Amino acid sequence: MDYLPTATVSALRFRARALGAVRRFFDERAYLEVDTPVLCRDIVIDAYLDPLVVQSAWEGRDYYLQTSPEFCMKRLLSAGLG
Repeated sequence: MDYLPTATVSALRFRARALGAVRRFFDERAYLEVDTPVLCRDIVIDAYLDPLVVQSAWEGRDYYLQTSPEFCMKRLLSAGLG
């Protein structure tokens, strides 16, 4: 049956509990959870990887699929997040 999910309900519940435990662990230690963007307006130079170009249908400008989250994390560090 093609409409069924590939994960079992018990696996999904286990995953949710595990993620919750990890988040609680870091939250209790005052860590800040952030999501780094997948698409950015700036190109990050990587010696061996070229980012994919994605054109925004609503803005008409190019965005670049990031090859690594490090660039955005470094921007957070430079903005004062430890």
